[in-house]
Amino acid sequence: MAALDFNTILKIFYSGPLVKQKRYKMIVKKVKEKTPFLLTSGDSKVLEFISTTVRTKFETGNLQELAAVAAKKNRPLKDEDGNTYSIRQIEKTEEFGGKTGGGRAGGGADPHELMTAALIAKYGAAGSNRVPVSAYNTLTQAEKIIGILKSTAATVQGYRQKDIDAFDGDFANYAKAISAANGFLGAMNSSSRVRKVYITGKQWSKEVSKYRVTNHEYFGKKDYNSSDIVVDLSAKRGSTPMRVLVGVSLKKKRKYADKDPTIINKTVTGERGLFAALGVKSSDMRDELEELYLARSQFFYNMVEATLYSPDTQVGRRVRNSAVTALSIGDGKKEGKELVKREKAKLLGIEKKTQKLLKQIEERGKKETEEVLQKNIRNYLDNLKKNVSSNEQKSRKVTKAADTIGTDKAKDALIAKFPTHTKLDNVYFRKFFSIMTSPKVSQLIAKSLMNIIFKLDINGLMKERAKYNEEFKFTLITGSGDLVNDVEITPFGPSVIPEESSTSMLTEMVSRPGASYQIRGLDGYTQPFDGGKSKSLKFEIVLQSYTIVEIEIRYKGSVTPEPQFQAYITATFKKLLKDRKAPDVRY
Repeated sequence: MAALDFNTILKIFYSGPLVKQKRYKMIVKKVKEKTPFLLTSGDSKVLEFISTTVRTKFETGNLQELAAVAAKKNRPLKDEDGNTYSIRQIEKTEEFGGKTGGGRAGGGADPHELMTAALIAKYGAAGSNRVPVSAYNTLTQAEKIIGILKSTAATVQGYRQKDIDAFDGDFANYAKAISAANGFLGAMNSSSRVRKVYITGKQWSKEVSKYRVTNHEYFGKKDYNSSDIVVDLSAKRGSTPMRVLVGVSLKKKRKYADKDPTIINKTVTGERGLFAALGVKSSDMRDELEELYLARSQFFYNMVEATLYSPDTQVGRRVRNSAVTALSIGDGKKEGKELVKREKAKLLGIEKKTQKLLKQIEERGKKETEEVLQKNIRNYLDNLKKNVSSNEQKSRKVTKAADTIGTDKAKDALIAKFPTHTKLDNVYFRKFFSIMTSPKVSQLIAKSLMNIIFKLDINGLMKERAKYNEEFKFTLITGSGDLVNDVEITPFGPSVIPEESSTSMLTEMVSRPGASYQIRGLDGYTQPFDGGKSKSLKFEIVLQSYTIVEIEIRYKGSVTPEPQFQAYITATFKKLLKDRKAPDVRY
C-alpha cells in the first residue's frame, strides 16, 4: 500500500457505501464512527478533527477551504493523546480506493484521453488557441469547469460513461489534459474551428473509419494509424473551405523534464511481432528469427534444468521442490510411503521389531522417494528438451515451463540472479543483441521501427484517400502536468511532434550521401548478458551521427507472451525538429 494524499481524497468513489462521493468523505465517516485509521507507521488509531472549524471544512466540501486545512503538511487530525497527523500519514487502504486486485486504483477509468478530447472540442469550437487560465486557476474554478466539461465530453463520439465519471476530482489528469489540449489548439489556424472530436478506443466511428489502416506491412490487422482521438476541423486552404481531420496519438507524464512515455508497445517476435512481419520479405530475417527461438528455448531450458538440479542443501532442496510442485512432477513421496508400508508389513510376524530395523526401513523409503523423484525429473527434462527448437510453437513450451516455475524467477534468470547456485549465460538476449546490430538485418529493423514510431507511411496512405476531398494529418502530443503542492493545477508545456515535420526531417537526413541508419547498444548501458542489472535490452538508432530514438526490449509481465519493443524519441531529435528552418505545421 501507499500513503494517502490530498490529490487522492479529492477523487470520487466508484463503488462502496460512499459511491460517487469524494474520498475525503470517508475521513469524515471514520471520525464520526470512531473506526481506526491505519497509519503509514503501522499503527492503527482512532482519530478526530483537531477543531470544529476543520471538521466543518471537511463536511462542507469547499475545495479551497479544505485545501487550507488538509493539503501539503497541514495536520487536520489528532489522536486521544493530542498527537496530530497529516493526510499523508494515513495508509491508502482499500476503503480509500487503494488497489486490491490490480488495475487502476479505486476501480475507476483513466480519463486523460476523453478529458483532452473534451477540452479540444470546447475551446477549439470557439477558435481559442489555448485553454484559458481561468479554467484552472483555483480548485473551486477547476471543479466548476470540469462539471461543464463532462457535458462536452458527452458530445465526443465514442465516449464511455465510466470515463466521464472519472473526471470528478482528478485534477492531476486535468492538468495533463490541459497541456495536451494546448498543444493541439496552439497548432490551429486562426480561421479553423473544431466541428467534432472522435475517440477511437476499441472501435473507430463510421465517420472516420476510412482513415483507419489495418493492412500495413508491419502491423497486419492491428491499427497502424495509432490515433487515440481524431479531431474534425472546418478549415480553409486560401479562400477554399476544407475539412481537415487530425489524428492525435496522446501520451502523458507529470513534468516536462520527466522521461517521455514509450511511443510504441510493439511485440518483437511471434506471429504478430515485427520480426515475423519482416521475415515475410527477408530470408535473412527468417533465419535470424529461427535462431532466436532456438536460443530462447535453450536459455529457458537451461534455467529449468538448473532449478531442478539445485544443490543438495536446505535452500537448494526448497528451490527444487517448489519447482517440482509447480511443474507437476511426481515427487516420489507416494512410492516411498508404499515401500515403507510394504516393508513394515513384513515385520508383522516378527516379535522383535527393533528401532534400528524400523529406521532402516524409513531410510529405504526416503531413498526410494529420492530415486523416483530423480527419475521423474530426468523424464520431464528429456521431454522438455524435445521442445528446444527453432520452431516458435514448440519453443514456447519451454518458455511456459520457466514461467510456471515463477515469472520473477524467469526474469531474474535474464540477469543471472536465478538460480542462485549458478550463473546462466543469457544466450537468448545475446542473440537478440546480435540480430539488432547485425549488418544483414539491422537496416531493415531500423527502417521499420522508424516507420512505426514516426508513421512515415501515413501521409502517403492518407493521400490515397484524397477522393474524400479531405485532408488527414497525424501528430504525437505528450501532455505534462500535475497537481503541484496539492493545490496548484499546473499544466506544463506539451511536446508536439507532427508527422509532417518529423517525416520531412528524416527524409531529408536519409537522402544525404552515405546516410544510413545504425542500431547500436545504448551508450553507457550495460546489457543484461554482460552483467547489467536491468532486465531490458537497450539500443539507440543513429542517423547522420544523431541519436534519433532509444529502443528498449523487455518483458512487461509474464515471459510466456513475447517481449515488446518500447521506443523513446530523444531530446536530440526534438531539438533538431525545433531548430529546423521550416514553416510550422498548422491545421
